[in-house]
Amino acid sequence: MSNKTYKGIVLRSVKYGEHDRILTLFTLERGKLSAVAKGAQSPKCKYIASCQSYCLSEFVLSENLKMPYVVSADVVRGFYGLINDPASLIAAGYASELTETCFEEDSPEEAAFMLLYHTLRILEENPGASAITAATAFALKLMGINGTYPVLDQCASCGRKKEKYYFSPQSGGTVCDDCSSPEETERLTSSEAMYLYDLLYKNINDIAGMDAFDGMTRKYLFRTVNEYCVYILGKNIKSSELMYSF
Repeated sequence: MSNKTYKGIVLRSVKYGEHDRILTLFTLERGKLSAVAKGAQSPKCKYIASCQSYCLSEFVLSENLKMPYVVSADVVRGFYGLINDPASLIAAGYASELTETCFEEDSPEEAAFMLLYHTLRILEENPGASAITAATAFALKLMGINGTYPVLDQCASCGRKKEKYYFSPQSGGTVCDDCSSPEETERLTSSEAMYLYDLLYKNINDIAGMDAFDGMTRKYLFRTVNEYCVYILGKNIKSSELMYSF
């Protein structure tokens, strides 16, 4: 097979042997895929900058072997500014892990690629802004792209609008008192539910200033959405715990 070129964001980069690294890429053309970056642990590697987490690069991959390997790579956007703001860096890690968990290899999804790119851009360009809001919006929108977005503007069971809801992953979103089960504990006011609704449906570029609640409430809403993602995907998102540290 001939070499192929992909535009990809590095979701994860791990050591492989003494000299190489294995990259998990989320590409525009093929979705998630893995590739060996030979010699990428050496500072003399010509494409070492492209192997950094969250970096968007144009990768030329050889697919002659069982696992593709990097022939060359050129940085398109490094998102290096993320290191200047710990909250943004943690949120970028969460978005990357959620993307990796959400999709199988070779499942092209242009909308998810663009969502990840713009989320990283927003996090880099808005240091000090609420990274947890961006992470919550990303999670909701990624579930929407995956076809599993929650109902947030009415009771998911009976369709009635209420002033207060429970949030039930099993029921697919907000449910009223009459439709809730005894074990439901996560409560949402109608304003909190509509805030999440706006994060789901508004353009990702418009969410940077949408910090309508205090920090504790934003963390509670993030936890609610993350637990929904975990229920839908059937896998824990380890980096979510770091989101409560800021």
